[in-house]
Amino acid sequence: MHNSLRLLVVLFLTVLVLHNYNSNKVLNLALDALSRDFEERTRMAGNEIAEKLKGMPLDAKTLAEISDTYKLEAIALYGKDQKVQNKFWNHLSPALKDELGTALNFPEPSTHREPYLVRRLTLGNVSSTAAILIFDAEELFRIERSTKIVRLLNLVIIGFAAILGFYFIESTLRPLRVLMQTARTASPGLPETGNRNDSDFLIGTFKGVIGKLKEKEQELGRLHQAEKARADDVEQLNQDLLRSISSGLILIDKEGKIRVFNQAAASILQVSRLVVLHQSYQNVLPRYSSLLLTDVERCFTGKDNIQRAEMEVATERGIPKTVTASVMPLQDRQQQFAGVFCIFSDITDFKLLQQHMAQKEKFASLGEMAAGVAHEFRNSVATITGYLQMAENRMTAEQQSYIFPIQKELSSLQKVVNDFLSFARPVHPQLESVNLGDMIRDCIEETGVSSKNVSFSVDGEFPQIPGDESMLRQIFTNVLKNAVEAINGINRAGKVDVNGAISNDAKMAQIEIRDNGAGIRAVDLERIFTPFYSTKENGVGLGLSIVQKLVLSHNGTIDVNSGPESTVFKIQLPLAAEHTAS
Repeated sequence: MHNSLRLLVVLFLTVLVLHNYNSNKVLNLALDALSRDFEERTRMAGNEIAEKLKGMPLDAKTLAEISDTYKLEAIALYGKDQKVQNKFWNHLSPALKDELGTALNFPEPSTHREPYLVRRLTLGNVSSTAAILIFDAEELFRIERSTKIVRLLNLVIIGFAAILGFYFIESTLRPLRVLMQTARTASPGLPETGNRNDSDFLIGTFKGVIGKLKEKEQELGRLHQAEKARADDVEQLNQDLLRSISSGLILIDKEGKIRVFNQAAASILQVSRLVVLHQSYQNVLPRYSSLLLTDVERCFTGKDNIQRAEMEVATERGIPKTVTASVMPLQDRQQQFAGVFCIFSDITDFKLLQQHMAQKEKFASLGEMAAGVAHEFRNSVATITGYLQMAENRMTAEQQSYIFPIQKELSSLQKVVNDFLSFARPVHPQLESVNLGDMIRDCIEETGVSSKNVSFSVDGEFPQIPGDESMLRQIFTNVLKNAVEAINGINRAGKVDVNGAISNDAKMAQIEIRDNGAGIRAVDLERIFTPFYSTKENGVGLGLSIVQKLVLSHNGTIDVNSGPESTVFKIQLPLAAEHTAS
């Protein structure tokens, strides 16, 4: 763009120089023609005046008429002695008047005396030998002066234009010289261009440079593709790592926006990643854990590493989970604070396992202690029963009427001792493949024989599981009987629903037993699995404790939820055989 402008300026200056040169030439020609015309006119006028002076009296009146006719400024006549004989003038400069009044000293035939033209005539008559005619040439001289000024201005403009033209030509050719110098420095690494002129050399050199640049461009393209492929591999590796790790990872930038929320975090908190990504952590974390929010804010302000061995979090579905969490500051390459990242792992199953192991250990310790006591109770009851039978034969009829209540109490005591021994005794499930659906239907049929006013329904999926069938029957029979007993006494139709399913991780069979009974009070709900705790009038309080022990022996879980008009027992049993504790 700049070079094009320079070329336009150079072209304009060239046209300007040519125009001024031609203008000067035209002005000179016009001035020469004007001067020649003026000379010719004055010469003709002088010849005519000379002829008239030969035939007319040479007095002042004649000179005045001739001066008026030919618009002369002055006429002076000279005799043979070259002294002035007669004269006529109106407005002349004093110096010219003095010259006209003295001896004849003007050259021949004409002289320029600005602002006049002085012409000398030879008369040839007896009385006068010469005459001086003064013509007004002011207009001609003014034109000459203007022409000189214009000529001088044209010369200045031509000089200035030449300087500017030289500058612009120089500035236009400078890049070409630089290109030539660059081409000469670059040419050793390029193919030979031969003995050619500068243009051919420059074109050949830059063709070689362009070829080299194209080769470099192709090489850079290959390097770019290779680098892009490596970057894609690294990005894919990062994505695979984030997707593969089992711990939840949340990365928060220094503006407080969640930038990374991996699959494990979404699975633990049971929320879609799209819902939380690019959201403020202050709007997201309070829904799951106020403690985690506090730790993140503390890390933002104090840049501290915070470790939580155990923390309760809520999920999107309202199911509480136990996690272990670490909150740490994130640093960039310049070791500047760049945000916060949280790593947390779901240890809910581990906590449940700990609780189950603690319960098993509690049952084992309680069983070891109570087994001996129960054994002694059973021996004492047997001794009392034997002596009572011996005494019965020696009693009167009136005395024998007291024997039956004693025997009844002893029988009840014997049952309690037997149940307690069953609870305290270590169990060793004999695992075999059990059709869970058929077995539950058998238990329902057995329970329903004595529960005509209660309807049962079975729905869902009941897979084959490894287990001890007799123990499993005892588990479900006890739970179904509890459900029927909870329905007795209500003023509506009794109903027990049994639903089966497989857990999301395909590891557990889930069975829910729901009744529409009166429900369990909150104060009793926390203790229903405690041995010897019962809300029934004649209950011993070992039924659900034994159920829990048998479920735990199968490495399963049992939970209960109850409301004013329903109670749900949820039993989970593993689908694959596992090591069972005693």
